[in-house]
Amino acid sequence: MYTLPPKSDNKIDNYRKIEQYLPSLFDKEVNIYSNLANTIGLLKYFIDDINWIGFYLVEKDYLVVGPFAGLPSCTKIPKGLGVCGTAYATGKLQIVSDVTECSNHIVCDPESRAEVVLPIVHKGQVMCVLDIDSPYIDRFDNIDIEHLEKIAKIISTFY
Repeated sequence: MYTLPPKSDNKIDNYRKIEQYLPSLFDKEVNIYSNLANTIGLLKYFIDDINWIGFYLVEKDYLVVGPFAGLPSCTKIPKGLGVCGTAYATGKLQIVSDVTECSNHIVCDPESRAEVVLPIVHKGQVMCVLDIDSPYIDRFDNIDIEHLEKIAKIISTFY
């Protein structure tokens, strides 16, 4: 059984706890889905003001939904389509301050207003993307991006 450190009122402290604790969740003896599921639990616990968080895993030229927390979601996204598909195609972080102004946004949760998608890259190849939605416009700032990129790098080392 895992005992999580207490959550802080300080966003940076919470991200540092994630970065410190995340490696201990990964078990090379089990499949990546189990490890990613635990990762979602950890992130959902520590990151405030989000309504959907999950992984889309690469399968051929598509992303397929993996472990997530939130409303039911799109199950298959073509490479290059939507914010997640763009992150997969480009291998670059995608951030949308207001999804209602984004022509490339795929609506899964109608309450979502901001979105950030981070590709998880291992040996130069996108393995999956981490998708995080918030019901608040402009939810994700430079602090979030800095720490989410660190988290993406930690996750990539376990592929």
